[in-house]
Amino acid sequence: MSWDPDLDLEHGVLTNLQGITDRCELSRVEAQVTAIRIAELAADPPRGRFDLPHLQAIHYKIFADLYPFAGQIRRVRLGKAGTLFCLPEQVVAYAAVVFDHRTDPARLRELERAEVVDLLTALMADMVFLHPFREGNGRATRAYLQLLATAGGWPLSWTGLGRDDNARAGREACAGDVSLLRAILDRHLGT
Repeated sequence: MSWDPDLDLEHGVLTNLQGITDRCELSRVEAQVTAIRIAELAADPPRGRFDLPHLQAIHYKIFADLYPFAGQIRRVRLGKAGTLFCLPEQVVAYAAVVFDHRTDPARLRELERAEVVDLLTALMADMVFLHPFREGNGRATRAYLQLLATAGGWPLSWTGLGRDDNARAGREACAGDVSLLRAILDRHLGT
């Protein structure tokens, strides 16, 4: 097995602050803890400019109770379903491209709803490929986008988003097809 400083090789789980060595138990605890932390973000969002450090602060808030790498840029190459995500050594440089004028809440206030959906779709697709963290990229990205949209005057709620649709939309976006991702955002963005 390749070098991965965040993996407990003996048990095949991510090294965690709870000392959990069973994959199912870790998944259960992770789901409970992160749901609470994500809900807390709405009441107490981290301050920032909706850039990479802001995303890191969001990730830290969600995962600090679980993982020692919370909020840190990953150090290993990762991929899913045949797609290699941004190389870890290129995350910071690519993030400078991803977090551009689109991540200014004031800009969102100037746009029509369809334009906001398009903007958030392109941003989310870029964030899926960026994949800056060892674990929890989807949850951190959705929390980030919810905070950004809300700050820009557009309520966004992920309630009812199915895990399968979300995963498929991410895979398709990495392959260049953002139609499902756009449909999901259109369905979850308020007016």
